[in-house]
Amino acid sequence: MKILKNYTYNMIYQMMLMLIPLVTVPYISRTLGANGIGVYSYTYSIVQYFILLGNLGISMYGVRSVAHVRESSFKRSKIFFELMFIKLIMFIVSISLYSSFVFLYEEYTFIFILQGIFIVASVVDISWFFIGLEDFKKTISRNIVVKLIALISVFIFIKKPDDIALYVVINAASTLLGNLTLWTYLRKRIQTVKWGNLQFKAHVKPVFFLFVPQLLTQIFVNMNKLFLGNFSTFGQTGFFENADKVIRMLSAFVTAIGNVIFPRVANEFHNGKTENANRYTVLSFHIINMIAIPLLLGMILISKNFSMLFFGENFAGIEYVLSTLAVGLLFMGWGSIIGQQYLIATNQAVKPVITLIIGIVLSVILSILLIPHYGALGAAVSSVSGEAVIAITQIIMVRKSLQMPLFEEILKYIFGAILMYLAGWGAGMIIDGPIYSMCLQITVSIVVYITLMFIMKPAPVRILIRELKNRVQK
Repeated sequence: MKILKNYTYNMIYQMMLMLIPLVTVPYISRTLGANGIGVYSYTYSIVQYFILLGNLGISMYGVRSVAHVRESSFKRSKIFFELMFIKLIMFIVSISLYSSFVFLYEEYTFIFILQGIFIVASVVDISWFFIGLEDFKKTISRNIVVKLIALISVFIFIKKPDDIALYVVINAASTLLGNLTLWTYLRKRIQTVKWGNLQFKAHVKPVFFLFVPQLLTQIFVNMNKLFLGNFSTFGQTGFFENADKVIRMLSAFVTAIGNVIFPRVANEFHNGKTENANRYTVLSFHIINMIAIPLLLGMILISKNFSMLFFGENFAGIEYVLSTLAVGLLFMGWGSIIGQQYLIATNQAVKPVITLIIGIVLSVILSILLIPHYGALGAAVSSVSGEAVIAITQIIMVRKSLQMPLFEEILKYIFGAILMYLAGWGAGMIIDGPIYSMCLQITVSIVVYITLMFIMKPAPVRILIRELKNRVQK
């Protein structure tokens, strides 16, 4: 039941993350324009690599390590201090290298300096500790407050295209503030550990092995933005950034279950309960399919009206980029469960590295071929193709070790999503006006799909019904 509770917290947060861009992105798109958004996206994608270097895989490794020993106050405190010391050393290296980069690059210097606040924010990020304890409430409550502050600040201070620097400050400073607030909860969770009891060497090798797949993931996620900035225009970069932002926002609904399951799978595997770990993973995979398949078809259904209302006339044609990227939602979900959660939790970090390298190579080839001619649409095709290859190769790698069927009930989700799409399409023909048509399509689609799921009762729905009955009986 704790997993369901944590997933509920995550879903509430993801809904808030979805609602905030629904308000801010149309405003920012019209205020900063495609070029301003392109500059922000390009500079932010570069600073992400320095953040990643500073983290050195500690976020993922920290969740797993804390999950292993969460019952012991001393052991989890010891791990916290050991990892924070390593993190501090690495961020000194990262900030030094970033300063050299900004000095040598000589373009967008002031924007890059402001983006550096994100690096400082990452230094003090200890959310991994609370996630390892399966204490999602604190991290989510913190994030909600911070996001609301940033939302209000955007509308108060961002008024014209020249406010790009201020936009960076609002996003970076709010992230820093949010990360600092978690420290106020730490005192009750850890105890003092003498310096002589700390051991750093044991963490170096596993942290490095987890750093590699995270580095490759970051390269994959930001690669097309860099290619667009260099091989196309900042306008096309802005197109891709806006469409990608919407899809990443929706993907949070899909990947939320993986974030909740990861510490539980790591704990079960560490305690020798491999069958339980496998069962949680397969259930998560079912939930991913149940959510992602209708979500991607729904996004394709409303892409034109959504783009017109959301981005404005300056982004005409972005609906094709949005529809293409929406296909990647399913592959992102598969990859989040198998690659980012199961393989890492069960100490198989080498396998995601292999799949990521294959996906990156394919994506680079496609980007070089497509981006110069098709801009953001070419980048979208490249991105989805890479996501598909990564996810499928990871599934092939674990099919024997899981010993449970991953696609047993997928036809139910596909059938339900197709009927949902047809019902939504028909609803859109009834009424004129993009906003009214889109709202009706969304409402009809949700009602039809949920009804079909309760009629067909796939595994996640059966478990939900059983849990609700048990709660009522108690």
